[in-house]
Order: sequence, then C-alpha cells, then structure tokens
Amino acid sequence: MAALTVRLLTVFSLVLIWWPAVGQEAAPSPVSILGFSPAHASTEGELETLFQSLPSAHKAREWHRIFTANPHPAASAQNNKLAVFLAREWRNQGWEDVTLRRYDVLHSSPRSVTLEMTAPVHFKECTRAVR
Repeated sequence: MAALTVRLLTVFSLVLIWWPAVGQEAAPSPVSILGFSPAHASTEGELETLFQSLPSAHKAREWHRIFTANPHPAASAQNNKLAVFLAREWRNQGWEDVTLRRYDVLHSSPRSVTLEMTAPVHFKECTRAVR
C-alpha cells in the first residue's frame, strides 16, 4: 500500500509540474549579459556572434603564406611590397585613412648570412650574400 501511495504521489506531482506548460510554446529566454540591459544585451549578443564568425583558419593560413613567402627585412623592397599590399587590403576592408609613410633612418643590414654549427660536428655554410 505504501509503494502505491508513493507512485500516485509521484505521478500527481509530475502532472502538477507539467500541467501549465501543456499546449503552450516555450517563450524564448531573454539574453542576459552582465552590464547590459535586456534590450542592449540582445544587440550585443548579435554583434558577438558576428565577430566570432569572422576569423577563419583558411584566411589565417592564406595571410601567413603571403607574409612568409619571402624574407622581408626592414627597408627591403619586399617589405615595401608587403606594406603596399597590406594598405590595399585595409582599404578594401573599409579603412578610410590608410597612409604609408617614408622615414629616413640609419639602418644596418648584413652583407652576408652564415650558418655555423659547432657541435656535435663543426659545420659552416655561407647561405647567401645579402645586397
């Protein structure tokens, strides 16, 4: 008898809990972000979703290949080509005031690049002359 009473009470309590929700659609829960009013939290949530969708591994690999294709030490022709490329890309992305500036500076650059290994076997290789 006690087991039957427990089962009936369990079924009755479940019916009472779920009865108001029967036939009603679930209302969307309001977006809650600490520091934002409910109206602004919704807008902020949409902006965050948009910004999180922008970065992509494919685009990062593409840019990495462009920037690492050739050496581009400061004041080199390749460095200037990359600066022009980057300025053009920023303009295409909507940046309005992109300016490339030229600065006259004292700059030292190596005449040659040498690789030297001291251990376990001594090895020295002049890889290339730098102009």
